[in-house]
Amino acid sequence: MVKTKVRPQSSHRGPGGGSDTLPPRPRWGDGHGDHMPDRTQTARLGLYISLGALAMMFGAIALMYLLRLPDRGAYVFELPRLSWFSTALLLASSITCQMALHAVRHERVRFALRGVWLTLILGAVFLVLQFVSWADVARQLDGNPSNFFTALFYVFTALHGIHLLGGLVWLGLMAWHLMSQLKPNPLTIELGTTYWHFLGVLWVVLFGLMLIK
Repeated sequence: MVKTKVRPQSSHRGPGGGSDTLPPRPRWGDGHGDHMPDRTQTARLGLYISLGALAMMFGAIALMYLLRLPDRGAYVFELPRLSWFSTALLLASSITCQMALHAVRHERVRFALRGVWLTLILGAVFLVLQFVSWADVARQLDGNPSNFFTALFYVFTALHGIHLLGGLVWLGLMAWHLMSQLKPNPLTIELGTTYWHFLGVLWVVLFGLMLIK
Protein backbone atom coordinates (compact mmCIF):
# COMPACT_ATOMS: atom_id res chain seq x y z
CA MET A 1 0.00 0.00 0.00
CA VAL A 2 1.44 3.32 -1.10
CA LYS A 3 1.23 6.14 1.40
CA THR A 4 0.52 9.60 0.10
CA LYS A 5 1.80 12.65 1.84
CA VAL A 6 -0.79 15.16 2.90
CA ARG A 7 0.44 18.72 2.46
CA PRO A 8 -0.39 20.77 5.56
CA GLN A 9 -2.57 23.82 5.20
CA SER A 10 -0.91 27.19 5.30
CA SER A 11 -1.32 28.85 8.65
CA HIS A 12 -0.03 31.74 10.67
CA ARG A 13 0.35 32.14 14.37
CA GLY A 14 -2.02 34.43 16.17
CA PRO A 15 -1.16 36.68 19.05
CA GLY A 16 -1.49 33.80 21.51
CA GLY A 17 0.84 31.59 19.59
CA GLY A 18 -1.93 29.38 18.21
CA SER A 19 -2.30 28.40 14.60
CA ASP A 20 -5.06 30.19 12.65
CA THR A 21 -6.00 28.83 9.25
CA LEU A 22 -6.28 31.50 6.56
CA PRO A 23 -9.70 31.61 4.89
CA PRO A 24 -9.80 30.99 1.15
CA ARG A 25 -9.70 34.14 -0.98
CA PRO A 26 -13.05 34.65 -2.71
CA ARG A 27 -12.94 34.76 -6.47
CA TRP A 28 -15.57 36.30 -8.70
CA GLY A 29 -17.45 33.86 -10.88
CA ASP A 30 -16.48 30.60 -9.12
CA GLY A 31 -19.67 30.35 -7.09
CA HIS A 32 -17.94 30.93 -3.75
CA GLY A 33 -17.46 34.06 -1.75
CA ASP A 34 -18.72 37.51 -2.56
CA HIS A 35 -19.29 38.54 -6.12
CA MET A 36 -18.00 41.78 -7.54
CA PRO A 37 -20.69 44.50 -7.59
CA ASP A 38 -22.53 45.11 -10.84
CA ARG A 39 -21.41 48.47 -12.22
CA THR A 40 -24.77 49.10 -13.85
CA GLN A 41 -26.72 48.60 -10.64
CA THR A 42 -24.18 50.61 -8.67
CA ALA A 43 -24.46 53.55 -11.07
CA ARG A 44 -28.25 53.46 -10.96
CA LEU A 45 -28.29 53.24 -7.17
CA GLY A 46 -25.92 56.19 -6.88
CA LEU A 47 -28.12 58.29 -9.15
CA TYR A 48 -31.31 57.34 -7.26
CA ILE A 49 -29.73 58.28 -3.94
CA SER A 50 -28.68 61.66 -5.35
CA LEU A 51 -32.15 62.30 -6.76
CA GLY A 52 -33.69 61.33 -3.41
CA ALA A 53 -31.49 63.88 -1.64
CA LEU A 54 -32.53 66.58 -4.13
CA ALA A 55 -36.20 65.71 -3.68
CA MET A 56 -35.85 66.05 0.09
CA MET A 57 -34.18 69.44 -0.25
CA PHE A 58 -36.85 70.84 -2.57
CA GLY A 59 -39.56 69.20 -0.47
CA ALA A 60 -38.37 71.07 2.61
CA ILE A 61 -38.55 74.40 0.77
CA ALA A 62 -41.98 73.52 -0.62
CA LEU A 63 -43.19 72.79 2.91
CA MET A 64 -42.10 76.28 3.95
CA TYR A 65 -44.18 77.66 1.08
CA LEU A 66 -47.27 75.67 2.11
CA LEU A 67 -46.99 76.75 5.75
CA ARG A 68 -47.09 80.41 4.69
CA LEU A 69 -49.84 79.86 2.13
CA PRO A 70 -52.60 81.52 4.23
CA ASP A 71 -50.78 84.85 3.76
CA ARG A 72 -50.46 84.41 -0.01
CA GLY A 73 -53.34 86.74 -0.92
CA ALA A 74 -51.81 89.70 0.91
CA TYR A 75 -48.84 89.97 -1.47
CA VAL A 76 -48.49 91.07 -5.07
CA PHE A 77 -47.10 88.11 -6.97
CA GLU A 78 -48.23 86.42 -10.15
CA LEU A 79 -46.34 83.80 -12.08
CA PRO A 80 -45.11 85.23 -15.40
CA ARG A 81 -47.10 84.03 -18.39
CA LEU A 82 -43.81 83.10 -19.99
CA SER A 83 -43.46 80.37 -17.38
CA TRP A 84 -46.24 78.41 -19.07
CA PHE A 85 -44.34 78.40 -22.34
CA SER A 86 -41.02 77.49 -20.71
CA THR A 87 -42.74 74.63 -18.86
CA ALA A 88 -44.07 73.27 -22.16
CA LEU A 89 -40.54 73.43 -23.61
CA LEU A 90 -39.12 71.48 -20.70
CA LEU A 91 -41.78 68.80 -21.04
CA ALA A 92 -41.04 68.58 -24.78
CA SER A 93 -37.33 68.19 -24.02
CA SER A 94 -38.15 65.23 -21.80
CA ILE A 95 -39.84 63.56 -24.78
CA THR A 96 -36.85 64.13 -27.08
CA CYS A 97 -34.51 62.78 -24.41
CA GLN A 98 -36.59 59.62 -24.10
CA MET A 99 -36.51 59.28 -27.89
CA ALA A 100 -32.71 59.44 -27.76
CA LEU A 101 -32.62 56.65 -25.17
CA HIS A 102 -34.98 54.51 -27.26
CA ALA A 103 -32.83 55.07 -30.35
CA VAL A 104 -29.53 54.18 -28.68
CA ARG A 105 -31.03 50.98 -27.25
CA HIS A 106 -31.84 49.98 -30.83
CA GLU A 107 -28.33 51.00 -31.98
CA ARG A 108 -29.60 53.94 -34.02
CA VAL A 109 -26.83 56.30 -33.05
CA ARG A 110 -27.71 59.04 -35.54
CA PHE A 111 -31.28 59.36 -34.23
CA ALA A 112 -30.04 59.20 -30.64
CA LEU A 113 -27.62 62.04 -31.29
CA ARG A 114 -30.38 64.09 -32.88
CA GLY A 115 -32.59 63.57 -29.82
CA VAL A 116 -29.80 64.60 -27.45
CA TRP A 117 -29.11 67.80 -29.41
CA LEU A 118 -32.82 68.70 -29.46
CA THR A 119 -33.00 68.14 -25.71
CA LEU A 120 -29.92 70.29 -25.20
CA ILE A 121 -31.38 73.16 -27.26
CA LEU A 122 -34.79 73.03 -25.56
CA GLY A 123 -33.17 72.92 -22.13
CA ALA A 124 -30.97 75.91 -22.93
CA VAL A 125 -33.97 77.92 -24.16
CA PHE A 126 -35.85 77.03 -20.97
CA LEU A 127 -32.96 78.34 -18.90
CA VAL A 128 -32.86 81.61 -20.84
CA LEU A 129 -36.61 82.07 -20.39
CA GLN A 130 -36.18 81.61 -16.65
CA PHE A 131 -33.93 84.67 -16.57
CA VAL A 132 -36.58 86.60 -18.51
CA SER A 133 -39.17 85.48 -15.94
CA TRP A 134 -36.96 86.89 -13.19
CA ALA A 135 -37.11 90.29 -14.86
CA ASP A 136 -40.92 90.02 -15.10
CA VAL A 137 -41.22 89.31 -11.38
CA ALA A 138 -38.91 92.25 -10.65
CA ARG A 139 -41.29 94.51 -12.60
CA GLN A 140 -44.19 93.25 -10.49
CA LEU A 141 -42.30 94.38 -7.39
CA ASP A 142 -41.76 97.88 -8.78
CA GLY A 143 -42.87 100.10 -5.91
CA ASN A 144 -43.84 97.10 -3.76
CA PRO A 145 -41.65 95.52 -1.07
CA SER A 146 -40.20 92.09 -1.68
CA ASN A 147 -42.08 89.34 0.10
CA PHE A 148 -41.70 85.74 1.14
CA PHE A 149 -43.39 84.32 -1.96
CA THR A 150 -41.36 86.24 -4.50
CA ALA A 151 -38.22 85.28 -2.58
CA LEU A 152 -39.20 81.62 -2.77
CA PHE A 153 -39.86 82.00 -6.50
CA TYR A 154 -36.26 83.11 -6.94
CA VAL A 155 -35.01 80.30 -4.67
CA PHE A 156 -37.02 77.65 -6.53
CA THR A 157 -35.99 78.79 -9.99
CA ALA A 158 -32.36 79.42 -9.04
CA LEU A 159 -31.83 76.01 -7.45
CA HIS A 160 -33.67 74.25 -10.26
CA GLY A 161 -31.72 76.26 -12.84
CA ILE A 162 -28.38 75.28 -11.29
CA HIS A 163 -29.28 71.60 -11.47
CA LEU A 164 -30.65 72.08 -14.97
CA LEU A 165 -27.33 73.62 -15.97
CA GLY A 166 -25.66 70.47 -14.67
CA GLY A 167 -28.09 68.49 -16.81
CA LEU A 168 -27.07 70.50 -19.88
CA VAL A 169 -23.43 69.64 -19.18
CA TRP A 170 -24.43 65.98 -18.91
CA LEU A 171 -26.29 66.24 -22.22
CA GLY A 172 -23.16 67.67 -23.82
CA LEU A 173 -21.18 64.70 -22.53
CA MET A 174 -23.86 62.38 -23.88
CA ALA A 175 -23.56 64.00 -27.32
CA TRP A 176 -19.79 63.65 -27.25
CA HIS A 177 -20.18 60.03 -26.15
CA LEU A 178 -22.45 59.30 -29.11
CA MET A 179 -20.17 61.02 -31.60
CA SER A 180 -16.96 59.39 -30.40
CA GLN A 181 -18.05 55.75 -30.19
CA LEU A 182 -19.38 53.47 -32.88
CA LYS A 183 -21.36 51.46 -30.31
CA PRO A 184 -22.05 53.69 -27.29
CA ASN A 185 -23.01 52.34 -23.89
CA PRO A 186 -26.79 52.79 -23.37
CA LEU A 187 -26.22 53.16 -19.62
CA THR A 188 -24.72 56.62 -20.14
CA ILE A 189 -27.82 57.78 -21.99
CA GLU A 190 -30.13 56.04 -19.52
CA LEU A 191 -28.66 57.82 -16.50
CA GLY A 192 -28.78 61.17 -18.25
CA THR A 193 -32.39 60.60 -19.32
CA THR A 194 -33.44 59.63 -15.80
CA TYR A 195 -31.85 62.77 -14.39
CA TRP A 196 -33.51 64.94 -17.05
CA HIS A 197 -36.94 63.38 -16.41
CA PHE A 198 -36.48 64.11 -12.72
CA LEU A 199 -35.79 67.78 -13.43
CA GLY A 200 -38.90 67.96 -15.61
CA VAL A 201 -41.18 66.37 -13.00
CA LEU A 202 -39.62 68.51 -10.28
CA TRP A 203 -40.32 71.71 -12.20
CA VAL A 204 -43.93 70.73 -12.89
CA VAL A 205 -44.46 70.15 -9.15
CA LEU A 206 -42.84 73.47 -8.23
CA PHE A 207 -44.77 75.29 -10.95
CA GLY A 208 -48.07 73.85 -9.75
CA LEU A 209 -47.19 74.72 -6.16
CA MET A 210 -46.57 78.36 -7.02
CA LEU A 211 -49.95 78.55 -8.76
CA ILE A 212 -51.75 77.85 -5.47
CA LYS A 213 -53.20 81.00 -3.94
